[in-house]
Amino acid sequence: VLVTVPDGKHVVLELKEDVVEPLARELASAPHDRITLISFDAEILTRAKRALPRCRALWLFGSYTPALIRGRALGEWLASKARHLGLDGVDLRLSSRLSRHVVAPLLEQGLAIFVYTVNGAASCRRCARLGLHGITTDMPARTRRWLGIST
Repeated sequence: VLVTVPDGKHVVLELKEDVVEPLARELASAPHDRITLISFDAEILTRAKRALPRCRALWLFGSYTPALIRGRALGEWLASKARHLGLDGVDLRLSSRLSRHVVAPLLEQGLAIFVYTVNGAASCRRCARLGLHGITTDMPARTRRWLGIST
C-alpha cells in the first residue's frame, strides 16, 4: 500500500486485532512519518506505538464515557489518558458533545485531534472551526468543496 501512496500523502492503518509484531517487521523500512496508526484497543495501540515510535498513534474514542464527564473535564480526561498511554492524540467520533471545551485541553497539551465520520457540510464546517488536525469522511470531494479546498 505504501508504494502506491503519492509523495506527500499519508496512510492511516486501523488496528482491529493484535498484529503488532508482524506489522512492525513489515514496516521496518517504511517511511514512518507518513503512517498514522489508529485503534479502539488502547493496549494494542500502545504496544504498536512502542514498536513503531516514529508512527503517529491516535486512540479511537467513540463511546464518550464516562457519561458524567462533560466539556473541558472530558478533554482533560482524554488528554491525560492519551499521555499516560504514550500516544500522540485521539480520533474522536463525531458527536454533539464534541465542543471547543473538549478540544481545548487536547490542543493545549499538543495532542493531535481527528474526528470520524464527518459526512455533512454543517458538521464538516463545525469541525474545521474547532481547529482539529483532520477529519475522516466517506465523501472527500464534497468535503474539500465544503471547506473551499482545491484538489
